[in-house]
Amino acid sequence: MRIQLPVRSTQFSFPKCAIALICCAFSIEPLCAQEVDWAYAHGNLSGQRYANIDQITPANVNQLTKAWVFNTGTNPGGQDIEENPIEVNGVVYTPDGLSNVFALNATTGKQIWKYTPAAPVKGANRGVAYGMGLIFQARRDGVLLALNAKTGALVWQTTFGGASVHTYLSTAPQFVNASNGAGGTVPEVITGTSSYASGLCSVAAFSPTTGKKLWEFSTIEPRTWAGNSAQFGSGAVFDTPTFDPVLNMVYFDTGNPNQSYDGAQRAGVNLYTESIVAIDATSGELQWFSKWSTTIYGTMMAGNRPCY
Repeated sequence: MRIQLPVRSTQFSFPKCAIALICCAFSIEPLCAQEVDWAYAHGNLSGQRYANIDQITPANVNQLTKAWVFNTGTNPGGQDIEENPIEVNGVVYTPDGLSNVFALNATTGKQIWKYTPAAPVKGANRGVAYGMGLIFQARRDGVLLALNAKTGALVWQTTFGGASVHTYLSTAPQFVNASNGAGGTVPEVITGTSSYASGLCSVAAFSPTTGKKLWEFSTIEPRTWAGNSAQFGSGAVFDTPTFDPVLNMVYFDTGNPNQSYDGAQRAGVNLYTESIVAIDATSGELQWFSKWSTTIYGTMMAGNRPCY
């Protein structure tokens, strides 16, 4: 978050809390203030959740004190806050357990605006993303939307997944600038899906200005599943994909095959479940994968590229 700190800057990742967000700051007076941002749900595009600083040390950590608390006032049925808020230009952005989105003054915790869905969306919300003056949210009801970062006004929304097809959006979105192959960039909002009980999961990219789907990569390769078991495959994506702008690659990990489907009936390697997957950020095409197993599956299904 953006705060006033002495000598060197630092960044804080908020703890999980049911109904409140807590901001911490040094109780000592700042000597040389510098502003810093925490603009990604996991700290940066690499998802490191790490700030290379030495401002907080074992010697001074006891000087930290609570600066402010914000209560969302929306916690029926124990809908917990389960994400890291982001902070950009002095504003904290965070959803709650009902997919309301709040913008807060990072210094005081005062609410700037609140976006409320037409109907409450219960269930874990993994967080929001920022890019091009917009806040992006991926919801459990399959809605991906963009809000004006200054006002909270809805700019666009689109449906991808949702209860009708047994999948839901299960990651905080990631905003990236993919390569267009000619020295320029293509802005994208990337998110992944999970499955309620059965279904096909995937990772997809959308235009940040219109919500139009740009590409989609399925985490299920039917040729590696016996019979028709692939249609119950799952391969959920829970973690926000990461991005390497130098290699122009998106990376993500996948969950296990559908637990409710008899494993004896889904013979094969069941790609791309239980894997780490790398895809081209511009096209969504597979680059390589690593199956979480003692067996390396060579170049199968990877376009003759090695699977690490």
